[in-house]
Amino acid sequence: DLQNITKLLDAQHACVFIPTFEEEHVTDLITVAALKRANCKVVSWTTVGGLRNGLMDDPRSEIKDTCNPAAAMVYLLNNETWNVAVMMDLVGFLEDERTLRALRELLTRASVRGRSVVLVDHRDTLPAVLASYAHRVELPLPGEVELEAIVRAQLRQMNQERKIEVRVTRQD
Repeated sequence: DLQNITKLLDAQHACVFIPTFEEEHVTDLITVAALKRANCKVVSWTTVGGLRNGLMDDPRSEIKDTCNPAAAMVYLLNNETWNVAVMMDLVGFLEDERTLRALRELLTRASVRGRSVVLVDHRDTLPAVLASYAHRVELPLPGEVELEAIVRAQLRQMNQERKIEVRVTRQD
C-alpha cells in the first residue's frame, strides 16, 4: 500500500483515485508517503471541515469558506503552496457541472505544476472524463500478519475499556 502510494506521489501523478471504506488507513499512508518527500505540503478537504493542513487534525488550520467543493478547488487553483491535495468523498459532488469543471481545471494545473490530487472515496466509480487519466489504487485486503495486529489492537482497546480475558493461540 505505502510503496504504491509513495511511487504515485513521487511520480507527481495529477490524479490518484483510491476507492475504499478504510479512510483513516489511507490518510495515514498518504501522510507517511508525504513525510518522506522533502518540503511536501499536504492539504485535505471534507465537505464538513473544508480545506485544512492535511498533516494535522487541527480545526484551527481550516481555510475559511472552502466547505463547498468547487470553492475549495478554486482556492487550490489560486494557491500555489500545496503539493498534495487529498479530497475525501468528492465523487458524489461531481454530478454538479461546476464542481466537475473545477476538478478538471485543478487536475490540469496539478499536472503542469507537478502536484497530486488524491481522491479518497467510498464510491468506486469516477465520471468517464476523469476515469481515463486517474491512477486507481486498489488496496489489498490485510494479510495474516496485519489481521493479527488488528485483532491484538482491538483486544487491547477492549481490555482498557473493561477488563476481559482471552485465551487464543496462534493455532486457533
